[in-house]
Amino acid sequence: VGCIPSKALLHTSLVVEEAAALASHGITFGKPEVDLDKLRDFKGGVVKKLTTGLAGMAKARKVEVVTGVGAFVDPYHMEVQGENGKKVVKFKQAIIAAGSQAVKLPFMPEDPRVVDSTGALELRQLPKRTLVIGGGIIGLEMATV
Repeated sequence: VGCIPSKALLHTSLVVEEAAALASHGITFGKPEVDLDKLRDFKGGVVKKLTTGLAGMAKARKVEVVTGVGAFVDPYHMEVQGENGKKVVKFKQAIIAAGSQAVKLPFMPEDPRVVDSTGALELRQLPKRTLVIGGGIIGLEMATV
């Protein structure tokens, strides 16, 4: 799902920040209370809505979505290893949504406090301090949240 979850949380943190900024306009709110379970449910709902929407858009445009690990056989064929085995897909045009995985840094210790972006989005309690390693879009969003 890529950066959709972090964007959902980025929006939420922006709303909290904007509410605090209204104090200079004479409008103050109480200190925000974070319910991590509800926040996680919100994030999950956003992910589901957007990914379902993308799948629906693809279907409406008669785009076949194939999930798996693929390799081009030639300019018009791709071999895809999916959950149900290998298959060769023929196409005129292909859209490749490669996705990504967090890199495991060899110098980082095995420690439950060291998590990737997916693990950070599933934390059961907010840490007092956080160090974000990585300057990609998800890392920058995580540092902002």
